[in-house]
Amino acid sequence: MEPIRFYSTAGEHGYLSNFSPHAIERRGVVWLTAEHFFQAQKFAGTEHEQAIRTAPSPMTAARMGRSRERPLRADWEAAKEHVMLEALRAKFTQHVELGRRLLETGDARLIEHTANDRYWADGGDGTGRNRLGALLEQVRSELADGLEHAEAWSKVMKPGRDWVAFLFGTCVVVPSGEREPKAAALALLAERGPVVAGTPSGDFNVSEMPAEFGWLVSFDHPDILARVSRATAGASPDMVIGLTGRAARARDAEALAVVRASRVGEPAR
Repeated sequence: MEPIRFYSTAGEHGYLSNFSPHAIERRGVVWLTAEHFFQAQKFAGTEHEQAIRTAPSPMTAARMGRSRERPLRADWEAAKEHVMLEALRAKFTQHVELGRRLLETGDARLIEHTANDRYWADGGDGTGRNRLGALLEQVRSELADGLEHAEAWSKVMKPGRDWVAFLFGTCVVVPSGEREPKAAALALLAERGPVVAGTPSGDFNVSEMPAEFGWLVSFDHPDILARVSRATAGASPDMVIGLTGRAARARDAEALAVVRASRVGEPAR
């Protein structure tokens, strides 16, 4: 496929820009754009973070974040790509239509095309690092895998239960009667999903499922489950499969990116 070049929010692929008008929810608050979130995290935990969050436009947020009159966090160079991934995962899972459009780009190379940036973009002449394009391609691949996980869950879930599937293969089964299943699942995974230092490495059970599903990994909380596909695990022993599921649960607890929320009596979304 031909490469897809993007930069401004105008045009067919303007939605790939961090300036596109799509709010994301992260850290318990709503950010007007992915750019607002990214720039604000340069000053996480300070008054500058809040000032950038409330900036009236992504361009204003970008100018504020790039100003060296503000004290840049010491670990920013090490953290910046992780923050960008966090923003992109939120954007393309919280806006289902954007996720669909990203997947429709297939295996095309995604290139932020501008002479204004040689790190996140291509530098205008193709010699820049294009890290934003590369991370978008990573999220595209993750989203495709996440939807495959969700489809697998849909085939094994018992009727009459609400459930929420996450990006890396975790599924949270929501108790009957919960008014906001997605919010409840997010809260439970955020609390119980991280791997806590000092806990036993084998605190899981592995159950072999039909071939198209793979293995189901369960944990100490009965409503949190993880899927490990046969493509991922191959002929690995149960300990390795369980650790793989445990790692997926931990990644989902960090990303908190929902790919499908299935509620009894309603279409999955």
